[in-house]
Amino acid sequence: MATTIERIKLENKHLSAEILPSLGGKIWTLQDHRSKTQWLWNNPSIPPAKIPGGANYDDHWSGGWEELFPNDAPGAFDGRVLPDHGEWWSRSWTHETLSDGALRMRLETKSMRAKCEKTIRLASDAPVLHVSYRIENLEAEEIRFLFKQHLAIALKPQHVLELPGGTVTPVDLDFSTRLTEASPFPWPGKSVDLSRPSPPEEEKREFVYVENLPEPWCGVRDSKSGARIRMFYPADVFPYVWIFMDLGGWRKYYTAVLEPCTNMPKDLTKAAAAGQCASLGPGKVLEFEVRVELS
Repeated sequence: MATTIERIKLENKHLSAEILPSLGGKIWTLQDHRSKTQWLWNNPSIPPAKIPGGANYDDHWSGGWEELFPNDAPGAFDGRVLPDHGEWWSRSWTHETLSDGALRMRLETKSMRAKCEKTIRLASDAPVLHVSYRIENLEAEEIRFLFKQHLAIALKPQHVLELPGGTVTPVDLDFSTRLTEASPFPWPGKSVDLSRPSPPEEEKREFVYVENLPEPWCGVRDSKSGARIRMFYPADVFPYVWIFMDLGGWRKYYTAVLEPCTNMPKDLTKAAAAGQCASLGPGKVLEFEVRVELS
């Protein structure tokens, strides 16, 4: 018998969000009531289910909006063995509803000891969702880590990926099917316009880093309906935005994942060597907020 996954719903007259505390505290759906758009991609092949510790991320990725901490690629780093895509996504969070209706969730990570908290609240009378984060280092030494948003869009061929600009670098040309050169170029490109996803029947895929964004936001717009989603984030926390695109050419999904990130590249050792890795001293606290606006 399948285990029932608890879903907590936050709603105002503009939007609603379903949250799954036992699955990383991920936001499972984000519904714009005005345009009748459900923005988050849900994997048609992998429904939400409890996940064993240390599991392979790709084989259990059900979709939605989650976060990665303290790493992306698994492996040894700074004397620790870190699981695939970190701990947050596979762990169950304790939770409570606050007096203003917000949902606060808490988790203590094990692979890199930290006290983690996130609070999700909707604006009282606007199509805006706020997520505030608090991460306290419980180690006796500095920790070096990655923190990344992982917002999977329910993509349509008429969608346009929107960034304010920036410099693009392919993550891995062996993965790329649209880009053929590793040299950096301005968003969205010339020979290939990355803002326009190819249709699923072409079976393409792409994964890029974007840096030097002139403003701290990323989003998607429906060119037919005009509906839009944008994530705004603190530039001092997230200097980079990664964008992962399965346009039918990876596992035959059709989604683009918006990933404001602390680090570049995804390998912690390489990011640390380049001076592009987040860190937090012993006992120190990192606090920040992101917001998503629907229009």
